[in-house]
Amino acid sequence: MKALKIIGIILLVFVVLIAIAIAVLPSKAHVERSIVINSKPSLVYSQLNSMKKFNQWSPWAQIDPKTEYEYEGPNAGVGSKMNWKSDHKDVGSGSQWIVESIPDQLVKSKILFGEFEDTSEATFTLSTEGENTQVTWTFDANFQGILKIFTVMVDGQLGPYYERGLAKLKEVVETMPEYNIEITQEETEPIYYIGIKSEVAPNDLSAIRQQMAEAYGELMNYVSTAGTPAAGMPICVYHDLNSDMVVMEPAIPMAEAVAVSHDKIESHEIAASRVVKGIHFGDYKNLSASHEEMRAYMEANNLSLNGSPWEQYVNDPGTVDTVKWETHIYYPVN
Repeated sequence: MKALKIIGIILLVFVVLIAIAIAVLPSKAHVERSIVINSKPSLVYSQLNSMKKFNQWSPWAQIDPKTEYEYEGPNAGVGSKMNWKSDHKDVGSGSQWIVESIPDQLVKSKILFGEFEDTSEATFTLSTEGENTQVTWTFDANFQGILKIFTVMVDGQLGPYYERGLAKLKEVVETMPEYNIEITQEETEPIYYIGIKSEVAPNDLSAIRQQMAEAYGELMNYVSTAGTPAAGMPICVYHDLNSDMVVMEPAIPMAEAVAVSHDKIESHEIAASRVVKGIHFGDYKNLSASHEEMRAYMEANNLSLNGSPWEQYVNDPGTVDTVKWETHIYYPVN
C-alpha cells in the first residue's frame, strides 16, 4: 500500500506540473531564419511563388525519395498548392498552399500537417541589401493544451531545416543564369501564323526544346515548299497555362491568312489587342521567371489575361551570346 501511495503522489505531482506548464507556457510558436542571396528580389521571388518549385531547394525533398506529391491550382501565386504523403517520420503528410503574394516582397502560405485540424503559417519576406536580397523565412503556429509543450521545442526541431533550406535556395538562385526583362504596355496589330500544337509539361525544358525543334523544322519545310514567305521571326503561342499540361503552338508569322492543307499544321490569327509586353534578355531557362514577373505586373496593375500569351524569338541563339538572346513576351489583357 505504501508503494501505491508513493506512485499516486508521483502521478499527482506529474499532473500538477503538466497543469502548471499548460498554464504558463505560451500558445504561440515562432521560428525565424534569414539569409542574404546575391541576386535581385525578382529572381528569388520567382522561386518562392510556386509550390511546384518548392522541391528544387526544400530541405525535406531528399529525405524520402518515395514521397508522393500532387499539385493543384495555378503554377504560381495565390492558390498554388502542394500535397505530400510519406511514411518517413521526418516528412509525414500534409498540404501547403500560397494565400498571399506581393511581387518581390512577400510569399505567405498555409500548412496543414497530417491529422491536425489547425493550420500553421509559413512566410517569406524579401528585402534588398544593396544589390543583394535578404530572405527571411518564418513559421508561426498556435498550440493549445498539452500541445503547448511544442512551443519550446519547435525552434530546435524546425530551425536547422530552415537553415539548410535557405542555403539550398541561395545555391539554386545564385547559379541560375542572369537575365533582364523590360515590361511595358502597347497595342498590337493582327498576327497571321501557321503553327503545330502539342502538349507538354511546363517544367520539362528538354521536352519543350525537342518539340519546338521538330515543329519549327516541319513549319520551315512547309513554308519553303509552299512558296509562302514568312513575315517575321518564329513565335510560340501558349494555351491553357493554368493546367498541369500546357498546349504550346510553335508557329511562323505570315503576311496574311493562308489556307493550309496539312495533317498537323494549322492556320490561325492573333487578333489585334492591348498587351503587356516583356522584352527578355538572357537564357531561355529563365523565361519562366520573366513570365512570373509579367503576371505580377498584371496583378499589381489590376490587369487580367484576355487570350493566349505568346513569345517571339527575335534573334538567332546560334549567332549571339546567351546574355543577348532576345525574346518578346506578350500577354493580351482586358
